[in-house]
Amino acid sequence: MVLVVMALVLVANVGSSGAEVRAPACPPPVTSTSTSVPPTTSGPAAGVQPAPEQTLACVGSVAITGGTYSHWLAIAAKALTPTKGHAPPATVLLDEVMPFLISSDWVQGEAADMGISVTPAEVKKNFDRIRATQFHKPREFRAFLRKSGQTVEDLLYRVELNMLSERIQKRVVAGHHGSASQERALSQFVKAFKAKWEPQTYCASEYDVKDCGHVEGSV
Repeated sequence: MVLVVMALVLVANVGSSGAEVRAPACPPPVTSTSTSVPPTTSGPAAGVQPAPEQTLACVGSVAITGGTYSHWLAIAAKALTPTKGHAPPATVLLDEVMPFLISSDWVQGEAADMGISVTPAEVKKNFDRIRATQFHKPREFRAFLRKSGQTVEDLLYRVELNMLSERIQKRVVAGHHGSASQERALSQFVKAFKAKWEPQTYCASEYDVKDCGHVEGSV
């Protein structure tokens, strides 16, 4: 799916736990300090974790909190760290985690606007199928959870995002025959999709990434 880089496998690097919350402060008021230009800061300092309740970014009325970010930061660090190497720089982890959390909220918001949804039963069925394909024994799956730092809830949510992305894509290409026509339809949709959601995305300056339409000193 071109909307969000997400494979239909459980071993992808990062995803979203669904822990984002609706917050009264989202989106923050647009002030004269708002800008779409990259800030002078270079992201959060290495080893510095935001407070769990801190709002790092807003996608419309949905907040990405410090707790959500820290959870997936730890997972990304495990996935990107060589067996006997050093953890990647904080900026690398920031660029891995924040765009994914933001794009996940974009997909959820677009699905809601299009009237597209998936049921918990559908998600569980798809999850069980993928798990059975990739892990032939329960202990293999348990070992994967320990190694990756992910939970079953995390994986279920990522499967849900995949399913929403696929259904959005199916809706977009409906009525278009031939690969060329479908590719044009998808290309046009992706441009409109970004143009729609980027202006609704507000980020604190320390957590500014390419998908942030507005950057505030604090969100």
